[in-house]
Amino acid sequence: MNSKLRCRSGDLALVLRSTDAGKLVTCLSLTDERERAAFSIGDNNGPVWRIDRCCMWNNWDEGAIPLPYAPDAALLPIHPRPDLLDEEPMPDVSDILTRIAGHNGDEIP
Repeated sequence: MNSKLRCRSGDLALVLRSTDAGKLVTCLSLTDERERAAFSIGDNNGPVWRIDRCCMWNNWDEGAIPLPYAPDAALLPIHPRPDLLDEEPMPDVSDILTRIAGHNGDEIP
């Protein structure tokens, strides 16, 4: 289970698969081996998140029961766009480069 994760702890995510597709959940933490064994979550499910709401999953070995777990691959994290006002403006380097390129060393631009 060394695959790259789609979600991070604390992410709001949209459930893409299961009978609860379209539900919004919060990813709380990745399951550990003890949780996976307790709920018969097979390795074929990949990384699995403990989430804040129950979802119906029929691919656990136990069958379709509501559990507060979801495979990372079945979730789409929702990340807000950065606020443009919060970003530092990039300096316009074209003017600086033009001045440096035209500098002959005798004068200070």
